[in-house]
Amino acid sequence: MLHLISRATVDDVFLTRIAPDDAIVLLDDAVFRAVKSSQAAQVLQQLPSSVSCYALTDQLACRGLLAEELIASLQIIDYPALVELTVAHTPIYTWS
Repeated sequence: MLHLISRATVDDVFLTRIAPDDAIVLLDDAVFRAVKSSQAAQVLQQLPSSVSCYALTDQLACRGLLAEELIASLQIIDYPALVELTVAHTPIYTWS
């Protein structure tokens, strides 16, 4: 399953729906959830290691975020990689 999260303020209830081998893509302002010093980052770091977490390069750049500011488990991807994730993971849920 692929979870697309687009708002920084999405309730963490979505975490109860995360299963092993799911993937999470942080979009738009949700990329702030991956900043090391944020409380939301602590929640992301508690996910099982089989859950992959991604953010788009362009989304991070638009918000002035550098890779050094983000949790180590976050994988930074481009749009072609996002397309690959949508093909590999079904169903797709959008949290906004």
